[in-house]
Amino acid sequence: MQDTLVFQHPSFYERILPYNAVVLLNYKIKLEERLVDLSEIVISANKWEQNRSEVPNKITSIDMESIEMYNPQTAADLLGHSNEVFIQKSQMGGGSPVIRGFSANSVLLVVDGIRMNNAIYRSGNLQNVISLDPNIMESAEVIFGPGSIIYGSDALGGVMDFHTKKVRLNAPDEKKYSTNILSRFATANFEKTFHVDVNYHGGKWGWLSSFTLSDFEDLRQGSNGLSAFDRLYYVERIDGVDHQFTNSNPNIQRQSGYKQLNVLQKFRYRPNDNFDLNYAFYLSTSSNIPRYDRLIQEGAENLKYSEWYYGPQFWMYHALNLKLQKSNSIYDAAQINFAYQDVEESRYSRKFESEKLKAQIEDVDVFSLNMDFDKSITDKSTLFYGLEVLYNRVASKAYEENISTGNKENYASRYPDGGTNYYAYAAYASLKSNLTQKFTLTGGMRYSYVKLKTLFVDKTFFNFPYDEINIDNGDLNASLGMVYRPTKKSQINLNLSSGFRSPNLDDVAKIFDSTPGSVIMPNENLKPEKAYNIDLG
Repeated sequence: MQDTLVFQHPSFYERILPYNAVVLLNYKIKLEERLVDLSEIVISANKWEQNRSEVPNKITSIDMESIEMYNPQTAADLLGHSNEVFIQKSQMGGGSPVIRGFSANSVLLVVDGIRMNNAIYRSGNLQNVISLDPNIMESAEVIFGPGSIIYGSDALGGVMDFHTKKVRLNAPDEKKYSTNILSRFATANFEKTFHVDVNYHGGKWGWLSSFTLSDFEDLRQGSNGLSAFDRLYYVERIDGVDHQFTNSNPNIQRQSGYKQLNVLQKFRYRPNDNFDLNYAFYLSTSSNIPRYDRLIQEGAENLKYSEWYYGPQFWMYHALNLKLQKSNSIYDAAQINFAYQDVEESRYSRKFESEKLKAQIEDVDVFSLNMDFDKSITDKSTLFYGLEVLYNRVASKAYEENISTGNKENYASRYPDGGTNYYAYAAYASLKSNLTQKFTLTGGMRYSYVKLKTLFVDKTFFNFPYDEINIDNGDLNASLGMVYRPTKKSQINLNLSSGFRSPNLDDVAKIFDSTPGSVIMPNENLKPEKAYNIDLG
């Protein structure tokens, strides 16, 4: 009666129970299913778990074991370690993924089914992926090629889908805690990272708390790199005066360090196998992030800038996810995601010996609702379908501050100062059919409608000939894929798909003078970008 029993299966989490507990459970032991080999399962292709051998897309999966082995400093480094995604960095606090030549607002970032791309994602390189904490990731997937059928606008080059750790539950009347602690030190940038996450496993409900703090000092680059990256000089302000100094070691990228904080809190309630409710709160914020490529720009006699940095990169989201598994005439399984995101970005620059610090600040509120369903039509065919509603509200402001007196004056904002409203609505359907044991056919369509309205109020700096810009775009996308499995160890894929990207606020109404006397003009006549893709593998 004092024996301890171990229940193990490759497809389930291990449970260890004393014999007395087994008797109390009437010899019925419930194990929680787990996905052991993510190389065989693709979660994100249709937002539902599928056998990889039935998916025609090229997909790279990064499982938890690989993440632990890579031990990346940032989520951008995690993607780079896959050797499938190129990462561009303008500064140490950055990382812009490039997939098949597409980057920034032409590739889509998704975390736990929630799209991160918003109305101000620019065409230049983006650093938003570093807001994600690689230490709390359970897996990540990269889907190559247009993903507009399932994910809508922006998924031209591909989709990067991240999955944070789930809240694990136990059998009824059994409670358990599990804890992971990580500490890392790296000499290249004297990184100091501390991470801890705690999971409470209840019978019907549980929670997961995660905390990560990272401190990166100045980066030391390799001595055999390109001389164009050397930090020959740097600027310090002493007694209210800018001084340029010669760097004793050009391989030390002076003034490149930053700090980052990531917090994740999840709650899960599952009273039975048919109902699963999850809530997630995610907070990511950083210190100022210096832009290294601007800080080494040289002017006529001295460095061009004394300061050039991104302000704290702030990203916060609340997400509520409901999963229903009870089969009926409408669906076999349903997922409903409602999310709110608060994003703040800013840029600060001051030229050498100037006392005027220019600041541009953007704040974006993002609301999204996704409803995804699957329904078995026959034993061999499954229908996936869903709806999406997206709303972005953008506020943009700017000022010029005298760093000696503290006086502030109005300055040209990056986007129209009257505010912007961005709406997107979509419906999609996709069918997968295993025609034979060796042949699978998939096809789908999606219609998307995007509306953008932005207002120009203050025309002090630029006297534009209009007061507002309105964009209305609708687009129909389709895909057709075939998979042939001649043997158990070989597979041939053919995938035809189309994608589109509707112009966002950064495309149609960005205003800033990148060079003296030069202004980027808003353009209300932009049409959606479209891509047509053929994959044979």
